[in-house]
Amino acid sequence: MKMRDKQSSSTDWIYLGNTPLTTQREFSKHRKKSTTMVLKIMKDGYQEQTKEWSVKEVEDLHDDQGQLYWNPRLVKSE
Repeated sequence: MKMRDKQSSSTDWIYLGNTPLTTQREFSKHRKKSTTMVLKIMKDGYQEQTKEWSVKEVEDLHDDQGQLYWNPRLVKSE
């Protein structure tokens, strides 16, 4: 899984690790650059998928649930 600010170029992805992620990450330094966070999931044999959250949505989810949850639908590559 990778993360980047929406305004960043595609070369600015930050590798977060394999899912499920079991570590906590500090995103405060990224909040200053952008109001949107983008996560990308990659798996061999499947299409890459991205999902965007506003920083406000991430903060609200963290306050309510203590985590950010996304269950992407895996689509096989042709």
